[in-house]
This record gives sequence, C-alpha cells and structure tokens, in this order.
Amino acid sequence: MRRTKAEAALTRQAILRSSLAVFSTKGYAATRLDDVARLAGVTRGAVYWHFRGKPELYQALLQTYAARAAQIQEEVLREGGPWTTIVQRLMVRLFTTVEQDRGLQAVLELGLFKTEESSELRSLHRKQLDAAEEELRRLAEVIRQAAARGEIRPDVSPEVAARAFLGLQKGVLRQWLLHPRSFSLTDLAPALAEAFLHGVAR
Repeated sequence: MRRTKAEAALTRQAILRSSLAVFSTKGYAATRLDDVARLAGVTRGAVYWHFRGKPELYQALLQTYAARAAQIQEEVLREGGPWTTIVQRLMVRLFTTVEQDRGLQAVLELGLFKTEESSELRSLHRKQLDAAEEELRRLAEVIRQAAARGEIRPDVSPEVAARAFLGLQKGVLRQWLLHPRSFSLTDLAPALAEAFLHGVAR
C-alpha cells in the first residue's frame, strides 16, 4: 500500500528528530543509521528512502538552522525601516528564536561541538564555506545600500561591517551554547545590536 505524501513527510520528520537525538548523544562518527531507524520506529530501508546516507541526513539537520535564520533575515528585510532598526530587529529575533527552540539549540551544538573531522563530510564543509561566503555577500550588499542612504559611516567598508556583524552574532551564540545559564540571549540582544551600531552607524 502506497503511503501518502503527508505520511511520508511525517516519517521524514521522525527520522530527522531521531537522528538529531542520536547524533547529539553519540557524535557523528559513532552514529549508525540502524540506531536512527530504531529510535524513529522505522526500517533502515525507510531511512535510505528519504536520505542517501549519513552525510545527507546530517546535512539536512544543519540546514534546519540555516533555513530558519534565512527566513528570519528575509522577514526583517521585508519589513524595512532604517538600518539601525533592521539590525536591532534581526539580532533580537534570531537570538530569541534560538533561546526558545531546543531543537535549534541541539542542531547548533551538533555542528559546533559534536562533529568530528570526517572524510565523508568534506563536500559538506565546502558547501558550508560557500554558504557562509554567500551570507557575507548578501549582508554586505544590504550594508552598502544603507551606506548609500547615508546611514553608515563613509569610512566603514561594507564587507568589514558584515564580517563584524556575523562574527559578533556567531560568537555570542557559541558563548551562550557553552554556558546558557550565564546570560539570556533575548535580554542581551538589544545591547549587542547597539554595540555593533555604535561602531558603524553615522
């Protein structure tokens, strides 16, 4: 009996949830697809039906955070407003989302702290580098447009400002994931945005 698209989507989500739990517990290298299938309540064949192998399953997990972050960025840019408002809104929404979503936290922890070097992940690492460069390019273009409107100091390079913003954002996320009880991402976000803007805004 053929399953419906809805049933297939539910199975895929169950596999992703289970794989995150197994990867988070065992790390990438020690995780076996049999463990994922058992936890998800499906066969190993069902896992391969949705994902070609462990690297693709791992990549799908990391993309959940990247997709959510991209969605937040697009929403903030669509809403428009002065550059200062966009920066504050983006920082607050991203940090609040991560602080409230345990799944996203687990995905970030997996990528940052629980993945060993592996030859099977080399192509994925290349894709991640390419995606990071594209993210930098898009943000630099937004900053360049703000500079054209006179909202950014003329002596500040858009590329440098973009790197500073992303470095601040990713660095603080890493600090919080290591010690989540030491501060609140949501509470700190406005002050962090203000600190960044103090260095680049006109």
